[in-house]
Amino acid sequence: MSDRQLQLDIAREGLGRPTDLVMRYPPNWTAVIFFACMSFLHLINGLGAFWKGRIEGEMSTVLGVAFAIATAVALRLKNELAVRPSAGDLHLRTSLGRIWYQRHIPFQSVRSVRLFLSGKRRLCDSRIEILCQDESIECPSTRVPRQEALYLAMAMDVELIKISEAEE
Repeated sequence: MSDRQLQLDIAREGLGRPTDLVMRYPPNWTAVIFFACMSFLHLINGLGAFWKGRIEGEMSTVLGVAFAIATAVALRLKNELAVRPSAGDLHLRTSLGRIWYQRHIPFQSVRSVRLFLSGKRRLCDSRIEILCQDESIECPSTRVPRQEALYLAMAMDVELIKISEAEE
C-alpha cells in the first residue's frame, strides 16, 4: 500500500480530513473593457447626432445604454468553484445578485486533475483543469498551482497529470 493511500485512509477516518476549498473567478476583464468601449463609442456618436438634429442618435443611444448594461452585468457576474470533500462533490455556482445557477458534480465523475506548467514564464500563467466525464473545468489562476493541483487531486482521490513546457 502506498503512502498516499495510507494518508487518504487516515483522512477518511477524520484525523486529517481535507477541508472544503472555495475558488472564486475574477471578472472577465476582456468582456468588461469591450462592452465599456462599445458603450462609450455609441454614446459619443449618439450625442453628436443629437447635436446635429439627426434621428440616428436614438439608435446609437439605445445601443450605448445596452452596452453599458452589459458592462455592469459582466462586472457583477460572480463565478465560483467549491471542492467539497465533506459532501463528495464539486459545486459550481454562477450568480448575479440574487439570481443564481448552480450544479453539483460528484467526485465519481471526476477522472483526473491536469496541471499545465509554463516554462520560463511566471507561475500565474500556469493552469489547472479538473477533467470530468463530459467536460473539463478550468480553475481560477493561483500563485501556487503545484500545491493547489496536488490538494485537488488528493481531496478527490484522482490522478494528477502534470504537463510542462520543454525548456530550451
